[in-house]
Amino acid sequence: MVVYLALPLLRHRWSRVVSVAAAVVWAVAMGLSRVYLGHHWFTDVCFAWLLGLAWLALLITAHRLFLLVHRVPPGAPPGAPPGRPAAGPPRRS
Repeated sequence: MVVYLALPLLRHRWSRVVSVAAAVVWAVAMGLSRVYLGHHWFTDVCFAWLLGLAWLALLITAHRLFLLVHRVPPGAPPGAPPGRPAAGPPRRS
């Protein structure tokens, strides 16, 4: 989740790829070390990876929906409520 939140701050594509790869390698190494040390069965680690992926997918979906609902339209003045168009000049009828 930390890598997902940091991705918009990274400017170069290679830094994004390295960040995601480092997070994946860390998670895999952590799980395999638990099996190697005999603290967990491999099936336990596989289930934990799947549960972690499901939780990450849920959080990313919730974050994307939050951003979609609270999007400020282009041209809105600073501090304008999200989701409402900017107030233009009064219309004459």
